[in-house]
Amino acid sequence: LDQFGNAMTLPALTWSVTSGGGSVNSSGLYQAPTTEGSATVQVAAGAISDSVAVTIIKVTPPKPTNLAATALSSSQIQLTWTDNSNNEAGFKVEIATSATGPWTEIYRGTTPNQTSYTATGLSSSTTYYFRVRAYIPIVANSLFSNVASATTT
Repeated sequence: LDQFGNAMTLPALTWSVTSGGGSVNSSGLYQAPTTEGSATVQVAAGAISDSVAVTIIKVTPPKPTNLAATALSSSQIQLTWTDNSNNEAGFKVEIATSATGPWTEIYRGTTPNQTSYTATGLSSSTTYYFRVRAYIPIVANSLFSNVASATTT
């Protein structure tokens, strides 16, 4: 209703992608393509229109590589890996007693560019398997690294 209590008719909005990739639905929700680049999204209501430029960035961080595990004692194993991403918030470390799992997250670090972690409180004379992934909270996890194993003394 307007300020006088009369019913108002809103103009129909037409959404479109005029350049670049992706799609936009009738509510104006833009779905970006899976590749980086740019696009222009336009909305029109009759003879009036406006557009906005959108920059598409890839947010999924690359997976860590070269994961290695070294037993330090009867209860500790040190992990090292190569950080291949430049946009992670931190790393998640998972552990298992079998190379195929089941896996349990034992660490969720909040330090970007971290390349090591020491697992503690482990049982002696036990082989443990580890995998690591980079993450951005709420947004994305990388794929897992290779699996590395070590046996406590």
